[in-house]
Amino acid sequence: MGSSKSSLHAKTFVVDRKTVFIGSLNLDQRSVSQNTEIGVLFEAPVLAQKIADEFEHHIDDAAFRVELKADEYGRERLYWHGLVNGKRTTLDHDPYTSFLKRLGISLMKWLPIESQI
Repeated sequence: MGSSKSSLHAKTFVVDRKTVFIGSLNLDQRSVSQNTEIGVLFEAPVLAQKIADEFEHHIDDAAFRVELKADEYGRERLYWHGLVNGKRTTLDHDPYTSFLKRLGISLMKWLPIESQI
């Protein structure tokens, strides 16, 4: 069969290590007002603690930490810290993006889509 670039994936978050949300809702205006999203919010301190502990244990190996820092010219820039090919690395551009993709994203900043961000 053909492949699709779209996918469904759940979002999970924990509030105060007591309350858990599991669902499809992105935390942005478009998801709240236009998309059909679903989720469950429930209190479960034991489960919430387990999810939070697992997240803290694995996050450094699974995601990049983003830092806002002034460069040598005093301009604020984003830096990504994380694993690339098994080595701790700091990047000055979005990880795993090509020059053309970053150029396209830069051009989209000029579009009037503020309400969708």
